Amino acid sequence: MSLRFCHNPNQQRTSNMSINNAIDLIDSGSVFRATIHWFIYIMAAFSDVQNKVRKEIMEAIGSEKTPDYMDMRNMSYTNTVMLEMMRWKTILPLNLVH
Repeated sequence: MSLRFCHNPNQQRTSNMSINNAIDLIDSGSVFRATIHWFIYIMAAFSDVQNKVRKEIMEAIGSEKTPDYMDMRNMSYTNTVMLEMMRWKTILPLNLVH
């Protein structure tokens, strides 16, 4: 099902898109949740990237140590993947229709 907006008859949205947008506006913490969801999706979709990130994390931190912020210095690939994910899948809309 698609919905037409009165101000622009050529622009369509599905009812699911509208519902999801409303939930995101109401639900606090939705930006963090969406970021985690996209990260999990990208790791599942790109197994080669997932393997490189996992290998780098295991080399930098291991399985016994609790990670801290300073560990990011030793994980340049992981940091780059996170930055690229945030660039590619922008969570907050910066160009709102008005």
